[in-house]
Amino acid sequence: MQLAGRLGREHSISIVQSGEGFLTGDFPVFIPAHGRSRFGIHLGYPYSEKFDGRASEDARYDFGTKLAKYIATDLANLDGFVLLV
Repeated sequence: MQLAGRLGREHSISIVQSGEGFLTGDFPVFIPAHGRSRFGIHLGYPYSEKFDGRASEDARYDFGTKLAKYIATDLANLDGFVLLV
């Protein structure tokens, strides 16, 4: 199995080689015929700020706001995922 990102502007998929590690999933995964399954997807894109679990509530809120802005701007072309079997 291989996980790929679906790109919105290009209307294509982006397959990352297994050794690069930017896009990985919790494998193995079982998907029944005509069924659905949930599993974790890990995006290893670089983000300069680090989360501090001991930070104040305001600092954690600021971190979440900055992270949401990063996702909305830098990952805006990511339109979903494709599981290739």
